[in-house]
Amino acid sequence: MEDARTVDTEDYAVLFELDRLRAEAKGVKPAPVRSYDCVVLDEAQELAPLELALVGRALAEEGTLIVAGDADQQVDPTASFTSWDETMAELRCAGHERAVLDVSYRCPPEVTALARRVLAPSVPCEQSKAGSVIARRFDEELHQVAWLIDGLRALQEVDPAIPVALILRTPEAARRLASLLRRGLGVRLALGGDFDLLAGINVTCVQEVKGLEFDTVIVPDASAGVYGATAQASRALYVALTRATRQLVLSTVGDWSPLARFE
Repeated sequence: MEDARTVDTEDYAVLFELDRLRAEAKGVKPAPVRSYDCVVLDEAQELAPLELALVGRALAEEGTLIVAGDADQQVDPTASFTSWDETMAELRCAGHERAVLDVSYRCPPEVTALARRVLAPSVPCEQSKAGSVIARRFDEELHQVAWLIDGLRALQEVDPAIPVALILRTPEAARRLASLLRRGLGVRLALGGDFDLLAGINVTCVQEVKGLEFDTVIVPDASAGVYGATAQASRALYVALTRATRQLVLSTVGDWSPLARFE
């Protein structure tokens, strides 16, 4: 273990908790946390208990807390989400009202249906007759890359300003595909938040795209080897699919993932 010599955002909750424990050991009050009358917390499923506790301390006694999140989009393997009741308890708001949103306003209905099927795979998926969901399987990576380059070129000819994202499971896979695609067209390797959200072709990974949306989303690694039949894989694929606002393209080299099987 080495001293990073820096303080990151993720460290603040730990520092506040250490201060609280030190004050408790000395029998004094810990340093006060600035309070707010209204706190809005998004992506709550990704926060650690210490972070949730700090947010709870920052809420004024009669304040309003609005918590938003989606357990199906919990893709950080280091996160400790167990349930919404547990999350609200960590926020010191065990008594609360819950509203469940069951309508997607981002994705076309066919994309929403496919994404929900990924969370509970039982029957083969279908391509959309309206063209909002397209699936293509290849035996060789070379053929897939050539198909992607041709399709992306055609898409840019129709609408040069259309924002496109190729979303892979890992940063390493994104780097590899970006390198291959650059032999035939210009793409942006969008890691560390380096996106062009207004236009262009972004090659990225699941962990980078939460909360973002793109007209066209391509998932080129929807294979059995990448997205196996696990809860973590289904949540990751769900996040990738639900970034699409107009069209979703799935592709694989080899067998389809058991989470998204196309006949």
